[in-house]
Amino acid sequence: MGYDVHLYFLPVDPDQTSWDADTVLDRIGELMDKPRSETGLRSSVSRSGWHIEAVRQAAETFGSKAFTFLEEPFTCLSAPELAATVGSLAVLLAEAATGVEQLQTTCTAGANEFFLAEERQTINADAQSAYVQAFLEAKPAHEIEWSGDAGYSASVGYFAFLKSLMIGMTECLITGKQMLVYRSDC
Repeated sequence: MGYDVHLYFLPVDPDQTSWDADTVLDRIGELMDKPRSETGLRSSVSRSGWHIEAVRQAAETFGSKAFTFLEEPFTCLSAPELAATVGSLAVLLAEAATGVEQLQTTCTAGANEFFLAEERQTINADAQSAYVQAFLEAKPAHEIEWSGDAGYSASVGYFAFLKSLMIGMTECLITGKQMLVYRSDC
């Protein structure tokens, strides 16, 4: 049985360089009830942190260590760190768009056939087609909710997480902000 891991990421001014756990939690708390499209706060919830682990494992298959910050309870990414992570994330998204199974750790091809038959009868049941369709269906959002341990909907949630992370990081780079990242289970 797993537990929910919350990951929050938000743009912050680069002049605030000192962060501790209380300050991070206060900042997130201040923004929770405000419109996320205005504050830039984004969050992802996944069972046992598999979004986080899956993106780290996928990046490592390409020799990238850009996502090691996800192992920390909180961190603030500078522009150079954001740029390096965006570069790695772009590689992952390009590969994910082609349906590469190795980037997806949520289920086997056999399990996908079952879930596709149940959930998406119009999609070819082979794993590569399923991942391509899940990637196309995934929409970035300010709030990504956990969507299952395995199968098609879990893949959609994972890809929505990747796309949302890319948008959040890119927005920080464009606006000259840093990105504050908080992980609830550390």
